[in-house]
Amino acid sequence: MASERVLGLTAEVLRKKFHGGMSVRNYKDNETVFSQGDKADAIFYIQSGAVKLTVVLARRKKAVIAFRRRGSFFGEGCLRRTISADLHRESVGESNIARLRRGSTVRTLKRDPTVCGAV
Repeated sequence: MASERVLGLTAEVLRKKFHGGMSVRNYKDNETVFSQGDKADAIFYIQSGAVKLTVVLARRKKAVIAFRRRGSFFGEGCLRRTISADLHRESVGESNIARLRRGSTVRTLKRDPTVCGAV
């Protein structure tokens, strides 16, 4: 697994950059953030905790393909106009995750290209 760069964006910085296109939620251990097949209309940022990314294979078996930790984005497939999620994401331990709507994220990336390295 490739090493990840931890950004450590604060909630205040996220709110400034993404304006009203952001919501934050706390997740319990093993709680689903979103599932394979759900509409891909947002990107997520882990403010605390971790997330496990899995894919459902034939015969409904799950395969873990990655773990994301605090300071990581996931769900970036929505930026490529993907209409449904191709992976299942669930929290590992208690997690605080910001949900950034696709439209708000695209506008932010156009306005502030330095954010592109983060997403």
